[in-house]
Amino acid sequence: ESFGGTVTLLDNTALAQVGENAFRTAANPASKVDLTNAPITAVGATAFESFGGTVTLLGNTALTQVETQTFRDATNPANKVDLSNAPITAVEPSAFNLFGGTITMVGAYPQLTLLGVSAFSGATGVVDIKCVSDTFVSETSAETTGTLTFSVAEVDCASTCAAEQNVADNVCTACVGGSTGDPEATVGGPVSYTHLTLP
Repeated sequence: ESFGGTVTLLDNTALAQVGENAFRTAANPASKVDLTNAPITAVGATAFESFGGTVTLLGNTALTQVETQTFRDATNPANKVDLSNAPITAVEPSAFNLFGGTITMVGAYPQLTLLGVSAFSGATGVVDIKCVSDTFVSETSAETTGTLTFSVAEVDCASTCAAEQNVADNVCTACVGGSTGDPEATVGGPVSYTHLTLP
């Protein structure tokens, strides 16, 4: 916290967690934290709050939760966070508030139970959630999202899949994205989505 030097963290193929306040207010714009494909399961609260460098979080298929103010006020326009293939259960309050890079969260999130208040307020990017957990609660809305393209279909993924099941291969082709579905049943496109296998 409040580190004045230059942080460089690259090629982190074994890193499992980023702790609370880890890079908070490390303001040097030359700093770089690239967590692409790291097997991260957790990023702590305020870990990148007011981080002045660039942070990249792509291909993190184990990340389950974005904590409170994790990326708040990380204003570097080169920042990139893509949660499209992560099994996200919650995006906590102010997680991406005033995030200056690009946030992408596209697909089905059958384990998603919470979008916290001001989760994406003032952020840029695309949030297009096709379906969620049957216990989902949204505390945020399109009115608070700034320049973000924002859409949440508050429908239960399991019900949607049951209604649109492809009987031939026993997978739901409509419910795709960050899920605990069959990792071998995938379709192409700009994002590699995972089908949900039906019981």
